Parts: sequence; structure tokens; C-alpha cells
Amino acid sequence: MKNYLAATLAVSLFGCSLLPTDNPSPVADFQASGDWAPVPDPLITAGTLANGLDWYVKTLPDNGSRDRVELRLRIRAGSMEETDAERGLAHFVEHMAFNGTERFPKQDIVAFFEAAGMTFGGDINAHTSFHETVYKLTIPADNPELLETAFDVMVDWAQAVSFDPAEVAKEAPVVVEEWRGSYGTETPAWMLEYQSVYDGTRYADRLPIGDVETVSNATAEQLTGYYQRWYRPDNAEVIVVMPEGALDAQAAIRDNFSDWQDEAVPSRDWEAGTVSITQPRFRAVTDSNQDSHQWQLYLPSLSVDPATAAGREVDFIKQIYTSVLSARLQRLGEQDDAALIDAAAVADEFFDGTAQLDVWASVYSGKEEQALSQLTRELKRLQQYGLTESELEKAKRQLLTQYRNIDAWLEGAAAKDHADYLVYFLDQGLPLEDIDAAMAELEQMAEVITLDTVNEFIRSAYNADAVAGFYYYPKSESVENQNWEAIYAQAWQQPVDAPVDRQTAESGIDYIFDGGIAQQYDLLEQEGLYLWVLENGVTVVLKPSELEPKRANVLTLMLGGKRQLPDELIPAAEQWQEVRVRSGLFGLSGQDFFERVEIDGLGYSPFLADGYSGVDVSGPSEQLQTMLQMVAGTYTDDTVEEAMFNLTINSSAEYAAQYAQTPDYALHEAYLPAVYGDDVRYWQFDAETIQSITAEQVAAVQQTLLTSNQGMVVAIVGDVSPQDVTPLLRDHLAGLPLGQPQAPASLGPITDESKTLRIDGMAEEKTAIRYVFAAQNIPVDPAIYMTSEVAVEALQKRLHNAIREDSGLTYGTSVWDRPQYYFEQQWLLHIRLSTDPAREQEALEKLDATLAQALTEPFTDEEITEANHRVSEQYKQTLSTNAGMVNELVSTVLIGDDITRYDNPDLALADVSTDKVNGLVSQWLNGEKVVTVHHP
Repeated sequence: MKNYLAATLAVSLFGCSLLPTDNPSPVADFQASGDWAPVPDPLITAGTLANGLDWYVKTLPDNGSRDRVELRLRIRAGSMEETDAERGLAHFVEHMAFNGTERFPKQDIVAFFEAAGMTFGGDINAHTSFHETVYKLTIPADNPELLETAFDVMVDWAQAVSFDPAEVAKEAPVVVEEWRGSYGTETPAWMLEYQSVYDGTRYADRLPIGDVETVSNATAEQLTGYYQRWYRPDNAEVIVVMPEGALDAQAAIRDNFSDWQDEAVPSRDWEAGTVSITQPRFRAVTDSNQDSHQWQLYLPSLSVDPATAAGREVDFIKQIYTSVLSARLQRLGEQDDAALIDAAAVADEFFDGTAQLDVWASVYSGKEEQALSQLTRELKRLQQYGLTESELEKAKRQLLTQYRNIDAWLEGAAAKDHADYLVYFLDQGLPLEDIDAAMAELEQMAEVITLDTVNEFIRSAYNADAVAGFYYYPKSESVENQNWEAIYAQAWQQPVDAPVDRQTAESGIDYIFDGGIAQQYDLLEQEGLYLWVLENGVTVVLKPSELEPKRANVLTLMLGGKRQLPDELIPAAEQWQEVRVRSGLFGLSGQDFFERVEIDGLGYSPFLADGYSGVDVSGPSEQLQTMLQMVAGTYTDDTVEEAMFNLTINSSAEYAAQYAQTPDYALHEAYLPAVYGDDVRYWQFDAETIQSITAEQVAAVQQTLLTSNQGMVVAIVGDVSPQDVTPLLRDHLAGLPLGQPQAPASLGPITDESKTLRIDGMAEEKTAIRYVFAAQNIPVDPAIYMTSEVAVEALQKRLHNAIREDSGLTYGTSVWDRPQYYFEQQWLLHIRLSTDPAREQEALEKLDATLAQALTEPFTDEEITEANHRVSEQYKQTLSTNAGMVNELVSTVLIGDDITRYDNPDLALADVSTDKVNGLVSQWLNGEKVVTVHHP
């Protein structure tokens, strides 16, 4: 269904017959089971100014967390509006909007907002696509002056971008470097697919990144021409999403934009063209970085007007049948001598609106023909027999549970998420409908849609006579036999059996580990937290939150991780997470387990890092008992299902063998030992080593994590009370058989000397540069962690400013640190960037000079105050969601801080001084230095 709920499930994809002649063709005659229609969103008001500008205001109820106003300026023009001589200029205009306007010369826009705590790329951003250019600002609701300036900026972006020739010349290399970093000079495999799919349409040569030559030689006059042609009030929308009472948004829009006058937007005198797939056609695609084998199949499918009742029901049915098809395909990978590893199907549209069924599968090397035949036979089985009754009911339950989770998430989502969805719906021309009404409609649909209705639709849902197939393979291999059209046709002609009517697998293990509670602390009034200490030493902290009604997040952190494992278990540790997921819980494994958690609406993700392991679980509050059972089962269920273990090991070995042939592998093969020495925890394991791993070793990893830990913390955030939690802790966690906490296993310093690595073989015509500084003996002090975050912000700003002075010198510059946790003896500072190989030496010199300047000209109070504001703002936005709060709760454990300080970043930031930042940066930059230069 094309509504707010369905949109969150949308997947962005590109989208003489040998086949049986009785295969039905798609038809558009479908009678809906109900009078389905959108109900307007009562939170949205909309209108049009006299000059033609459309405006939308969404006012969100106060939930105690929403304190940001989201502003969007949407121009209904993108790369499709470019002439042949303008390819890339829509995106270039977007860049120039940040390089000077009438009231904000040069970089003043970014400088102003960053000084107020905003981040460029986060709170200040824009994007250009085929049909739109959208400018975005995130502003604290309690700052009227900042909001007023934000509207000034939006007005200038709409009608007063400067296009100073000097700034244009400076920005052109930046756009080119963005193309180099994102698209690359070697045509990637996905681009080969894209060009084939969209051949003959305007989309084929209108990617927003544009043409390098056109961008490199663009003039201020050309950019001004595009800008004046399409940036007009009757071709624009202003969107405000805000917490109630933040401002009079309608008055602000009227007062700021009513004077924007211009001639009417010119007509679009071009045709987009239509994706044409009229017969089976296949193509092999590859590039130097391709490290797996995959099939991608596109079949034209039935299209029904989404604005009609039939269209809304068809969308729901498409999600039903593709869910079932995905499950069937996934089970093919669980068979003996499987050809498939993973597979999925989704009903989607190409960019031109052409409906298509997209089937994707990763496959084993040398089994591409068997895999294609299996995929095709499942498509035939589905069209010939449809779904079974149990498959239909299971899929309905899964979808409704997904939608209920989405509904709850949206109710608590930040204004930014609501703004992004609103823009998406405007771009797609979809109705702005009420979330609750949409959910009610979906539940009614599930009641009335019958098996006969679904199966009748499936018989004409997609066209088997036409398919575009793409086989992705590593460049180091060759594909000799490409007679895929015949294999596809033959598979359609072979008889298939009816599908097995599988019932939903039932759970069989409860994970009861009963015990007592040693202590509990009611800090709800003072800190908003409730804490328990269980008899086995587990600490549990609850943050009751109604942000997402009837939802909860549970995040478990077991201290120890790979540092606690003996070297001989490290290869198995690398496979533990995937084996654990596929082997499942509750006596279920593989697709049976995945279906069970989908029906229950649960997310499950175990993880294992150097110093800790854990499990992240989320879902409906009523499933809290199941979530805590999953925590217990993650560490205690030692069942390693043989078929799932083999699937994991075989597919991992396959990947390792293919990855070893890529330039990226060559980089890491030199880079990792240079930074991390001979520590086996950072090795890249070859296929032979992975194949030698046993199920007993994987089980030993899990047992060691449980018994050789350094403590366990469980954080719960959600719509639950202490009374809900207490009995569940007694039943499932208080008796968990933890070993006595072990002393931290801390290896010695990693990088022990400075060095420079020059690595050949980069497939692209670009140079990737990495700097790592390793500083030893920095105290493990919670205050230093906040100092480091401010330092990273300040250092990254310095680097960006230096790069701006020599525009296009480098692209994608990022700075981050790897803190010295309790198990490490070094604090690592990372800097990465990429550049034109011709400017490689220049980039290195600029980087070195900027870093040297950080020592000779330390950061000023003004720089640190600004960086401090940005860190504070980032924390506040993180803490506005359940997921953010649960992450911050466990993060306080990692840095050894008081857990009650998780939501008070300003308290810690108040202790961050300019001297402390400069001292830490000095320690970093005077540490051991590893420079890696990866070039063609």
C-alpha cells in the first residue's frame, strides 16, 4: 500500500519466445475487495501562495523529545530537466547554494550554523535526484533567532544564489571529486546493469552526478541559466515539520516567500522514455571490486493506479506474495548441495514508474546455471499454484506486525524522519494520509482478502515471457557459458510440483534460568531510571519511555569479547555471529527462525567485537519476555544446526576466496599488520582456514564468552514498567550461568613505530589516503572521551577548511578516533580521504601542513566552543529516540562512567576545555604514525 507505513518498506532498486505460450500476460482489470481510500493526515496543513508556491506544515504532538524544527525547500527539478549541455548542473547548482547567496557570502551559511552547533551534512544538507532538488535545515525549536535566520537562508537558496565565477571555479573540482569517490573511473558493475535497463530512456544519461567534462568546464552563466529556469515559486514547495507551539509556520512562510516573483516555469518538452523488457535477455557484469556471485532478475509486472482502491489493495497483495516467494527462495539455500546462499524478492518500480518484480540471489561460484534454473522454477511454481492457505496467513501476520512496529516508531520518530517521509510522498505524488487510518485499513484488508483473490492476482502478476537478468561475478574469474536464455526457457517448460503447505514452526525451548535479585534501585524520580543487580552479578537498567507506544529495545553488553578468546578460536569467532543467527533459538533454525521472529515483530542481532559481545533485540512490549529469553539463549543455547553451520562456513569461504582477488584485499593485507601488528584478531582469514572451522569451535567461542567475561549489563528502553520487568529477570536472567568476572585481557601496544605504505593496484583513477596516529598511555578516564569527541570535531573542521582553500584537492575527508577502552593500550586517531592521483603529493603536503598547524597554532577558545556546541547537539538528537537512548546507556559502561549520566552530555562537556583538547590532540599527533597511500 502506498502510504506512510508501506513507504518505510520500500526498497530503492533499479529496476520469438521460447517460453510456454499459455503464460498469462499482465492485465490491469482488478476488482478491489473494499472501498479503500486515503484519509488526509490531520497533522498536516497545506496551501498555495498567490505566487504559486506550495507549502506544507506538519505539527507533531509534544512527546517530551521533539525539540527540532525541520525546514525543507523542494524544487521540482533535478537532472531530468537538464539539457544535453547541462548534464550535472542541477547537482552543481545545489553545491553553489552553500557557496554564497545575497545575504550570506561564500561559506557564511555553513559557518553561521556550525557556530550555533549544527553540522554540515547532518543538520545542513541537500540532495539532487532525477526529479527534485531538496535543501534541508534542522534547527533547535527553542532558538527563535536561529529559526529566523534559517528562513532567510531558505529564501536566499530559492532566489538569491550568487554564482560568483571564482566560487564556481573553486567548486567544480569538488563536484568532480565527489563523482570520483562515489562512482569511480572504472565503470562499476551496477552501472553496467543500469545502462542496460534504462537504455533508450532519458534516465540512461541523466544521473544526477552528471558528465565530468560538463561539470569541469561549467560557467557561472550556465549555472545561472539552469537556476533561473527552474527555481521559481510555482515549481517549488516549502515544508515545515515542527513540535506543536514552536512557531507560527504559516505566517513565517507567507512573510518570507510572498515576495518571490518570477515568470511561470517553462514546459518540459522532453519525454522520459519507458523501460522496455519484451523478451528474455541476460548479461554478465563485473568490476574489480566485485567479490561475490549474484543473480538479479527483473520481470515486468502488473501495474494498477495506486490512487485507486484497486491499486491500494494490489500493493498489499504484492507485498504478501513477494514475502512468500522470498521465504521459498531462502529455503532453497538450506538444502543439501545448495546453489543459492541468500535470496529475496520485492515488487517495485523502475524510475520511470514501470512496475517490476525484482528477484535477487547470491549464489555459489560455478553454480550460476543451477541457481538460475531454481529461481525460474520457483517463479513458475508461484504463478501456477499460487500460495497455500498457511503461507497466506503467515505472510499477513508478518506484514501486519511490521506495520504495527512502523506505526509505533513513527509516533515517536523525530521531526527529521517525518520531514523526509513527507518529501518522499510529494516526490512520488502520493497522498499525505493519516497513519492510524492507514493501519486500520491494512488490518481490514487482511481480514477480507482471500486466498482465491491473491492467487488469481498472482496468475497475471508478472510476465514470464520477458526478463532482464544480470549475473554479477568477480573480475578475477571468467564466465564461459552464457546460454542463460535457453536455461531460463527450459526451466519454465519443466513441470513443477505444488508447494508444500508449511505450518508456522513452533518454539520448543523457554530458556529458564531462575534466580534472585540482589539489589534494586528506584531512581525514576531523580534520573528516570530503575536498576537491578541480579544474584549472578548482571546489572539491568530500565529507562521507561513512551516515545514508541507498546515498543521496547533491549541491548545487552557482555564485557570481554575477542580479547578474552584464545588465538586458536579467533577464526571461529569471526563466524559466530552468522552461525548464531542462522542456527536460531527456541529449537528453530534458518527460515523457520526468521519467520518466527518476523511474526512476533522482533529484531535480533548478536554482535562480537574486540572488547565486548552482546545482542540487540527490539519489538513489541508484549514480547519483552521473548526478548529476554533471546538474550539468555544467545549465550546458553549451544545447538549448532548442521545445515546452517555448513551454509555459513561454505558461503564465508566462498566470499574469502573472491575477496582475496580484489584491490581492497591487497590494501588491507598491508594496512592491518602495519597498524595492528601480528595480532590474529585483525587477520584476514583465507578460504582454507575458514573451511577448517568446526561446529565445536563455534560452540566453544560462545561458551568462553559466557564463562570468561568481565561483567554483563542489560539496558531496556521502552513502554514497560519495573513491575513488568522484575519477574522476567527472576525467570530468565538472574540464574544465567555466568562465570566469575575475569581480569581484563589487554594486549600490548599495537602500532610500535611510524611507517609509510605505498600500495599499488587501486582499480579507480584515484588515490585513497589513510593516516593513523597511535598514542599510548592516555588514561582511561570518562572525561577524556568527551574531550576526544570535541577534538575530533575541531580537527575535522580545520581539515575541511584547508581543503576548501584548495578546492577539489581531496574528497570525502573524515576524522574519527578509536578510543582507548579498558582492554587497549593505545588510542587511535584515523583520517581518511581520496583525491586525484595527479594531486596525490599535493594532498599529502596539505594534510601534513594542516596537522602540523594544529600543533604550532593550537585550537582557539572560539573553535572549541563551536565544536562543543556541535557535539552537544548531536547527543541531544541521539537521545530523542529509544534506540539512541539504549545505545548511550551501554556506552557509559564502556567508558566506565556513571550510568545515570548517559543523558546529560552538557554536564561532561562543561569540563572540556581548550587546553584539554589541545593536550589530547598533541598526544595523538606526536604518537606513532602510519600513512597508507593506495593508488592506481
